[in-house]
Amino acid sequence: MTLSFKSSTEVFDWLDQFVNLEAGQHPPSFRPERMQIIAAALGHPELCAPSFHVAGSKGKGSVTGMLTSILEAAGHRTAQYISPHVADFRERITLGHTFLEENVYIEAGNTMQDLVKTLEDTSKGEYRLFHGDGPEDSPPTYFELLTLYFFLCARLVQGLGGCDALAVETGMGGVQDPTNIVDPLVSLLTVIELEHTEFLGTTITEVPAPRRGSST
Repeated sequence: MTLSFKSSTEVFDWLDQFVNLEAGQHPPSFRPERMQIIAAALGHPELCAPSFHVAGSKGKGSVTGMLTSILEAAGHRTAQYISPHVADFRERITLGHTFLEENVYIEAGNTMQDLVKTLEDTSKGEYRLFHGDGPEDSPPTYFELLTLYFFLCARLVQGLGGCDALAVETGMGGVQDPTNIVDPLVSLLTVIELEHTEFLGTTITEVPAPRRGSST
C-alpha cells in the first residue's frame, strides 16, 4: 500500500531516488515516448491549459519568468515551471511567482507516487516500463517525473479555478527533453549554443528545437 506524503518536502525527497542529470547521473536510456506513456496513464495533465514553451541555452529561465509576468498582467493566472531552484524546491512549480497551496503539492505527489507503484506492478501488463534488464525497460528519470508533477499540480490548481495558462521552461532541451510533451500555443527560443553535446549533438544544427507551436 502506498503511503501518503505529508508535505511537499517529502515529495521532493522521494523524487531524489530517481536518476537525475542535474546531479551528474546518466540514465541508461532516453525514451521520449516514456513521457507520453506516463502522461497518458494520468489523462494527459499537460493539456489542462494552453502552454507557452521556452527553450534555449541561455536566458530561458529569465524569459519564462518575464512571460509569466506578462501573462499575469494580462489577467491569465499562469502556472510556471522552471529549473533549477535557488533556495526552495517549490520555486520550480508556482502559480505566477507564488508558491502553491501545500495541499496541492501533496495531492499531486500522491497521484504521481500511485502511478509509479502501479507501473511497477508487472501483473498489470499494459505499461511495460518499470521492470526488465534492458535499458529500454528503465524507470522514468527525476526530471521526467518532476515535469509530470508540475502538470499534475497545474491541473489541480485549474480545477480550483486558478490556472488558465502554462509557462514551461525546458530542461536539457532538444526533442529528448520531457517538456516536449506539451502542444504549445507559442514556442519561444533564446540563443542556442553548444552544450550537453553527449546528448544533443556536436554541432549547432544537430541541436533539436521544440516541436509544434509557433516560434517567436
